[in-house]
Amino acid sequence: MASKNRHEIKRKDWEVVLDQLYKRCIAPVARGIGVISNTSRENPGDVEGELQEELTYRIKQRDHGRVAYQMRQLNTDAFYHFFKLRAQGNKDSEDFYRLKKQLPFEVLVYPLTQGLVKKGLLIFECPVESMHLQKIIGIVLDEMKKPATISAAVEKVPADGDEVKK
Repeated sequence: MASKNRHEIKRKDWEVVLDQLYKRCIAPVARGIGVISNTSRENPGDVEGELQEELTYRIKQRDHGRVAYQMRQLNTDAFYHFFKLRAQGNKDSEDFYRLKKQLPFEVLVYPLTQGLVKKGLLIFECPVESMHLQKIIGIVLDEMKKPATISAAVEKVPADGDEVKK
């Protein structure tokens, strides 16, 4: 059973949280694909991020970019449609959701929000073992407990071999 606290990022440093979750949940996990959000950094020192019209895709580089290309089928309309459906339903009933229709393959997503505006998805290939899902939830909760980053000296993400596209 999920709770809203597992998906709502209260920290003001939204972009730092997304970067850390990418590093801790996506990059080291074989089934981790990436993070998609509706925000981006205005400059390297921006820890909060700014809302934008286009999505930001932080996708692991593999299969010669095939997965990154396919993930772009989860476009802005599909992204916001997911959050709209989640808001209309019992959004606190699940931690992970399966997306099948928007992509050529099934993925598992973990939604993240900050207030009503900032939204993001941690994305994994299906299936993911229950043990790994619980570990991911633990990492998200751990990251939420950390104090916000205030410094403008923010570490650049993604790591080598990964790509960020707008």
